[in-house]
Amino acid sequence: MKQVQTSNAELPKIYNPTNVEIRDNEDENKVIIESSQIEYVCLLDDINGMVLNMKLTADGTDKFADYTKNNIGSAVRFVINGKTVSNPYINVEITDGNINFTGDYTNEEYAAIFSEIKSK
Repeated sequence: MKQVQTSNAELPKIYNPTNVEIRDNEDENKVIIESSQIEYVCLLDDINGMVLNMKLTADGTDKFADYTKNNIGSAVRFVINGKTVSNPYINVEITDGNINFTGDYTNEEYAAIFSEIKSK
């Protein structure tokens, strides 16, 4: 998960998503971040294309900061409706509660993922 520079162009946010989780990559039953710990999910228009951004609640921020601190170099699973959509690696401790998921997705694929979150 790398930090990206984003422009001011931002699409609508989905507040309090109920169908999104972050799980441990090794133990698929271990939920690191539950839906209730996610404040919102949105798409950002980055200079290189779309980026899926997740903002955690204060509780989620603390929990994820602790997890990322102890798991640098490991992957996590970004899960929507029980389906893994991304397996990003943790490169640094993430302490601000902002998670940017980037990958080999087209803008249309990011839009489809975002739509799946909306269709809770």
